[in-house]
Amino acid sequence: MSESKEVTQPITPRMHKTKVTELNFSFLSLTDVFECEKIEPRCETSKSIPKKNKDGLYNASCIRLNNNLISKLNDFTTFLSHIIINPDQLTWIDLSCNELPEIPLALGTINSLRILLLHGNQIKEIDEVDKLLNLPELHKLTLHGNPLETVKVIYICITLHITYMLYKICHIYMYILFC
Repeated sequence: MSESKEVTQPITPRMHKTKVTELNFSFLSLTDVFECEKIEPRCETSKSIPKKNKDGLYNASCIRLNNNLISKLNDFTTFLSHIIINPDQLTWIDLSCNELPEIPLALGTINSLRILLLHGNQIKEIDEVDKLLNLPELHKLTLHGNPLETVKVIYICITLHITYMLYKICHIYMYILFC
């Protein structure tokens, strides 16, 4: 009879992941985001739906609105404040596979946003991406499957943005190493 030993490994910064609490309104054929106020978010078997507070708001850092029929995001900031306790703390928004022709200005004001999925929409103009330039934490943006994909300039812009991000990262690491 052998004894089993529990092996523990130290947690390194790379292994540490922030827990993301998500509201999932995907695959519901929504045409307007305000429809979410009338329905419960979807629940996958392994995850539970976040609980509402006394004001009827969810404590979530991620919202999935993908694979719907949303073509406008009018008053998106208002919508977020009607459904999430602190919309300024959103880190992940999935609006992929909808019918959005443009990127709403409101997305460019959520400074904590790290992941923004906009692929599979109807965004035609590369200038729409300029609305996101002031997002300091944004490190993942998907735009493939939009009509703007045919514009060759996008690849140059993305390359320049990645180069700038790498420069910032290298500068931070160099500062840490030499201070």
